[in-house]
Amino acid sequence: MKKLYRGAIVLLGLYLSSCEKESSVERGELVPVVTNLVGDTNYLDKILLNDTSYFGGVLDIDSSVFVFKYDLNKRLTTVTIKAGPLSIIPEDLYLEFFYNFNDTLPYKSYFAQEQSTYHFYYDNLGRLTKDSVNNLSGNGENFKRKLSYSGNQIFAELYNSPSVNPIEKDTFILDSRGNMVSSRFHILTTASIYELATSTISTFDNGPSPFLKTPAFKIFSFTFGTLHFEQYYNNFGKNNLLVDIHNNHPYTGAPPIFYPSDTTSVVNSYYQNGLLKNVKGHRSTWTYIYKSL
Repeated sequence: MKKLYRGAIVLLGLYLSSCEKESSVERGELVPVVTNLVGDTNYLDKILLNDTSYFGGVLDIDSSVFVFKYDLNKRLTTVTIKAGPLSIIPEDLYLEFFYNFNDTLPYKSYFAQEQSTYHFYYDNLGRLTKDSVNNLSGNGENFKRKLSYSGNQIFAELYNSPSVNPIEKDTFILDSRGNMVSSRFHILTTASIYELATSTISTFDNGPSPFLKTPAFKIFSFTFGTLHFEQYYNNFGKNNLLVDIHNNHPYTGAPPIFYPSDTTSVVNSYYQNGLLKNVKGHRSTWTYIYKSL
């Protein structure tokens, strides 16, 4: 999980005031049908995070506001972050996207938090087939990932330049709606073989993901892993996550402190028009705000 930004959540109530009804969704329940998804009024504008926890008996509050900005062609160009009161804290660049001519998918992105530049390559169906990254904040190592597709499966290999063999082999299983319902990650261990390190099993509701309108989000799952505003999504699929079971498996050279599994369960709430409004977890609440373009 990326580093959480801290600050008092003074402005959260300004965005939560709404006279619209909400409907809560738990496993197996239906959600309202979106009434205006085809139009231009459902682009993601902001995501608000309110996270509370206790350290040594002292209340700790994390708050962040992510702001999504678009160009005249309605393509995502930047994601910025504000931590604390909007009137006091300036926006910081989080992600930036670059496009060739009228392409709807980015060819390059800059991840400011890690000072990393990514390049993307696609097939004729618009599916990501390869990406590469140069991380400037760390040791500058070059990584690249190759992806292939077969039916409802996606296979990924992660390379660490100049190595000719992948350091990780991943398999993702999609359901009929395009959601990642399971994944298995194999790493090249100190025994020089690929061993299962982690696996996940996920379930989704039938509500539309707030990221559907923006093609740039297609590449997030593989390239950036779990972004700060993607905490309760294991992919940017068609629907919204309800339960995610993450299992760690013992392998050669595994860390001495070992946690076998971790389960995340959330409750999703929707606006009256069927768009996702809140995601409530154990300690965190994520609120989604939309706008017209």
